[in-house]
Amino acid sequence: MKFLTPIYCCTECKKIVISLDQLLFVEENSVKGFCSEECIEFFYSPMLKYYEEILYSFRTELKLQNESITYDLSEQELMEEVIHTPSEIWRNENELHEEVFSYIKHFTNSSVIVLCTVLRLEPSFIFLMTKTSSQELVSKFRIGERIVINSDSEVEDLIQELEGKKSQLLAELLSKRKDDDIPFEEFSEYDNFLDITLESPDETFEVKDREGDLLVTSIKSFTKNNKNFFYIIITLKNMNILSFPTEDMELYSEFRIGKKTSSNFKN
Repeated sequence: MKFLTPIYCCTECKKIVISLDQLLFVEENSVKGFCSEECIEFFYSPMLKYYEEILYSFRTELKLQNESITYDLSEQELMEEVIHTPSEIWRNENELHEEVFSYIKHFTNSSVIVLCTVLRLEPSFIFLMTKTSSQELVSKFRIGERIVINSDSEVEDLIQELEGKKSQLLAELLSKRKDDDIPFEEFSEYDNFLDITLESPDETFEVKDREGDLLVTSIKSFTKNNKNFFYIIITLKNMNILSFPTEDMELYSEFRIGKKTSSNFKN
């Protein structure tokens, strides 16, 4: 018997799936994938309990068991505030390179703490959220290394830089692609191939552009409607600046430039 395709296994229920895009991930650079949100919750339930017990011990130690703080926001709105505009971010990594992040948001007389995993620069699985007016309790969650949060001006400069790079690469793509390749208006039909290409590319290349910035190209081959094609993604500072599908082998070769950093291709 010959295996025609790789298979994948849900970390929690061990269900076998034949496509990586059937798995859900909640941690950066992790091989732990799940077939459903229920499996994610089951898998992390011991950690949820552990962190709840840790929080309870901290509150008991600091005599904060009965602390009650309210905001003019729903719990979901408050969570969004902390996640999208944190005052502090801390990253704690164990010896297996598994990461837990503390997102802390300071308000006038209190703070909100969110303990979570992060995927693609966004909190993905929440272990706990707690509100406190105690800076001693806040300090308990300042663990690992502090992540520098860019100012608004730095973010604006980065956006402009990314747009400039995108314009250059798009012009290069337009000059090299053939008229009979996949039409631009159909590119959105291939969006579901983006995540799997980033998570498990067949090939990755690194090259410095004219400005000295390091561009990373991820490439993966697929089949759609009985036709083979490549999905190509170019990133800068872990941010996607250009992604597109192509059936053209010559165009694919044009973007295989720089130092090859990984290859999972099978002949």
